[in-house]
This record gives sequence, structure tokens and C-alpha cells, in this order.
Amino acid sequence: MKNSGAYKVSVAEIEKSERIIYETGGIKGYGMIPTGNIKSVNGFGQAQFEIKVLGNKQDVIVSVYLEKEPNEDWKIIEMQ
Repeated sequence: MKNSGAYKVSVAEIEKSERIIYETGGIKGYGMIPTGNIKSVNGFGQAQFEIKVLGNKQDVIVSVYLEKEPNEDWKIIEMQ
């Protein structure tokens, strides 16, 4: 799951999030095993993850929902 394009897009967006950086006191890593799922059929896809973000001050769990259209990259629809 960590090697998927959807997961990589999620982590890149987490690292740009000022809110998550503030809440964690700075990101120092990610949990070993994200939970969630990825579904892809004929180029259409949906993915949902719960990613543990390890912080200098505190750890947080980030929920990410993504969708994919044929011949396009994964796009984040919601991140909490």
C-alpha cells in the first residue's frame, strides 16, 4: 500500500499541510502500516487511508480520501 501512487500523493499533501505540521510540532515520520483500501477498475479509482503521522510534539491520525480518473493522477477529495 505504501508503494501506491495514492499513498504517495497523500503523504506529499500531508507534508504541505501547515495544520498538520503545527499539530504534530513537526513531522518526523509515519506509522509502519497504514490502514485503508484502494480500488481501481478501468483507470477509475478510489482510495481511503488512515495514516499515522509521527510528530515531535504529538502523533496524529490523518484520514485521506482520494479519487482517480483514467489517464489522470490521484486527487485528494478530503483530508482530515
